[in-house]
Amino acid sequence: MINQLITAFFLMPGFWLGYKFSPLVVDWIQKNPNHPIHFSSGQKTILWLTIGSLFSNTLIFIYGFIQSAISMFIIPGWCYTQSDLMTRFGKISSCLHSLPSFVFLIIILILVFKYGYSFVSNETTKINKFYVVMILLTIVIVIYQIVQMLYILILGPG
Repeated sequence: MINQLITAFFLMPGFWLGYKFSPLVVDWIQKNPNHPIHFSSGQKTILWLTIGSLFSNTLIFIYGFIQSAISMFIIPGWCYTQSDLMTRFGKISSCLHSLPSFVFLIIILILVFKYGYSFVSNETTKINKFYVVMILLTIVIVIYQIVQMLYILILGPG
């Protein structure tokens, strides 16, 4: 119950951040000299909702990740209380099954921030550093969710 309330709570700051960031995106797109695009108010609203939902998803994912990390690494004996999972290759411990997911996330996080931070922060439209971090975190989470889906397809039950 409390997790659903916290998840719903993260929708508000996500959409607020999207509301604050979407004018910067519109301004950046409209200043592109090769393909100038002019947005109607409806298109701006859809862009705000898209960016807001991406930022909300990022905040909710970060909350879930921190909660899982606390459960796995801080609560003593957590691994022993979890049931085994069935994979294509037989039974595997839940901890052993979750560990590659955390490793994938850390690797993707390092790669995106290493190569993406300078690219995003060097744009002609100067963006607040907080938004640069949010954009990169959103990219990390989208890539991670694709990798996680492939991981589950490969290792999931046959």
